[in-house]
Amino acid sequence: MKRSGFTLIELLVVIAIIAILAAILFPVFAKAREKARGITCLNNLKSIGLAAMMYSQDYDELTPPLRVCTAPPQRIRASGGADECNGVPYAAFHDVIQPYAKNYQLNLCPSAKSSGEGYGVCGALLPPGGNIQNCQWHYNINYVYVRGKCAPGRNDNPNHPNFPWDPHCAFGRPMSSITNPGNLISVVEGITANPDIRNAVGNVVCRHNQGGNYIYADGHAKWNRFMNTVRPTFQWIDEGFFTTNSVSNIVNRQQAYEDTLRNAALTSTLGTCKN
Repeated sequence: MKRSGFTLIELLVVIAIIAILAAILFPVFAKAREKARGITCLNNLKSIGLAAMMYSQDYDELTPPLRVCTAPPQRIRASGGADECNGVPYAAFHDVIQPYAKNYQLNLCPSAKSSGEGYGVCGALLPPGGNIQNCQWHYNINYVYVRGKCAPGRNDNPNHPNFPWDPHCAFGRPMSSITNPGNLISVVEGITANPDIRNAVGNVVCRHNQGGNYIYADGHAKWNRFMNTVRPTFQWIDEGFFTTNSVSNIVNRQQAYEDTLRNAALTSTLGTCKN
């Protein structure tokens, strides 16, 4: 009785075809999977944006503050530098909006790398419920969005050479002072223990197909490439803070942000934003 079966050559041909198909399809599957993660991330940000808007409605049309000093869960700033609470334990932006968001998991992007990315800093007291995950966030606040009242002892000076990024005045901003809320970034994907994105634009990260998700001051969220937030409109500041100095600073910062992106090392977070 004659046996039928594959010859070695036929088997190798089949394996080669499967390998070719896998090489073609796996990147497609990976891109589709990342697209799904990006949608989940965008939905997280939409919920955060809605919570921030609800906060503003309840607090005299002020944006949520960057920090609330001496408030639970008593986070402690990392060593070095000054901050709005002058080293006093505080509640971060993410804690302030929790009565409206009701879920710390909204602060986690599914595309974030390992479990160590984007951890905030806890003090002796754990966050509400004692869940260490409440110390983690992958989204950061644009300092200009929350810049309003100043910390005690810090004088707000529109003529400061680095206005409006200095001094520390991030205790909530009147929504009425934002002239074009549809073009002002409020929350961005980032990686930093501090709640905000300020001078360290290198903390911005593009997790989704070389782009990132952004929330704007009017509450809408969208995917965008980092460079599109710099030009033609510089979406990190708005006309509500325009002074002679700040306009000059905007031009300088536009160039600085572009240069930072072009020179970003592959190991830096902003390197993920390169085209």
